[in-house]
Formats: sequence, C-alpha cells, structure tokens
Amino acid sequence: TFANNFGANSVADPLGGFTGQLVALSDIPIVVVPANSVELCEDPFHLVVAIDETPNVGSIATRIGELHVWFDVSLSLLHVLHPGGGRINGVSVLAHDRAAHQMQRCASRLHDFGVDDTRIHTAVRTGPTPNVIVDQIRREHATLGVLPVTYSAGHHRRPNGVSNDVLIDSPVPIMLFCSAGANEREDQLSHLTTIEAVGR
Repeated sequence: TFANNFGANSVADPLGGFTGQLVALSDIPIVVVPANSVELCEDPFHLVVAIDETPNVGSIATRIGELHVWFDVSLSLLHVLHPGGGRINGVSVLAHDRAAHQMQRCASRLHDFGVDDTRIHTAVRTGPTPNVIVDQIRREHATLGVLPVTYSAGHHRRPNGVSNDVLIDSPVPIMLFCSAGANEREDQLSHLTTIEAVGR
C-alpha cells in the first residue's frame, strides 16, 4: 500500500498543494484523493487532470510526472476554456488551438518524464468548469471502459461509496486531479455532492 512505501508524515506532498477531494456523483462515483494519502491501494488508475486556468506547462508536467512515478497511470489532460469576448457559445479558434497546443506540450514534457505517451489523452472543452469536468469524466468512463469507484476512509460508508477493502479489489478507477486552488476547486465541485478531505 501507499502507507508501506511512504510514511504518513515522512514525505511531503510533491504536488505542492494540488491535493484532491473525494467526490461522488449520483450516477457515476469518482474517487479523488490527495497525493499524500496513506490509505490508497497500489492498483493502476486513470488520472483526469482538469485545468481551468492558464497552466504553467513545466510546473504542471513536473508535478504530474512526480505523481506518475508512484503509480502506473493512464492520463487525460482536460483544459477547460471559458467563453468570453461577448460570445454566447464557444471561444475563438485561436484560443482553442492555443490550448490544444499547450496540452500537447504538456504531454511531450510528460513523455520526457517517462510517461507512455500512448496512454496520454488530451481534450479541450468549453463551458462551465464543473459541468465540463463531469461530462468529460462520463466520456472517459464510456470510452476507456474503466469503472470509477468512490473511496471511503476507514469503515465509513456513504451513498454510492465503498470502503477501502472494496476499492482494493475494484476495477481501475478514475481519479480527478484539479489544478485550481483549493478554494476554487471546492466552489467548482461543491454542488455535485459532499466533498470530504481524505488521507490527511
């Protein structure tokens, strides 16, 4: 387990505050954990990185690369663009192309970290961040054939949730890793369900 390899207090969170949260949708449960969780199983997972701000490609790639060292992951980079400039629907082609190029640059950097680029999926979507994230996760679920599961600390059970012993025997879960700050992320996702910090 994670705890066997990394003590609860022996390793600082290398993601520099980019910690995850536990989120469960009514129809598709998702597991989202802090990078320094001590109860996470070693099973491979699919990691969805939702970026809703102009990312520093080097910084984000470095942090994701550090996370990849710990786990055998497949990876989706999702850049959420916000409509602007008086437009009702969508954004300019230039903005979309720039974001797509940025995601490809990030994927190239991750390849340099040893991440298998055949397992990196990139997407640029437009719309309200929470809605886009949820829809993208549903797409990942459908296209990749992975089964998201909800992590519950200890023996605590919650709607659509499973305990850690069930998680260990579960199919590959999807993990969501938001690049937004903690307060922004909570605002974005709080309407979906109760958000709980785990592994702290």
